[in-house]
Amino acid sequence: GKMAGPDLAFVHERRSLDWLKSWLKDPPAMMETDETAKALLKEYNNMKMPNMKLTDAEALALIHHMANESKKAKRK
Repeated sequence: GKMAGPDLAFVHERRSLDWLKSWLKDPPAMMETDETAKALLKEYNNMKMPNMKLTDAEALALIHHMANESKKAKRK
């Protein structure tokens, strides 16, 4: 659900894999250059996601996890 940031359920259907991977790997850079990221920042009262310094593999694992959890929620 929508709280301190965007709802992550089905985020893989709203954003491309490349966008999600870039966002997870370096949110501050995205907030400076990407119009969608800038809009999200504004929408959520400038609440910034920190750079967790994820590897490609870690970012992909998180994306797959969000997709799997979304599918589980859809079945309920």
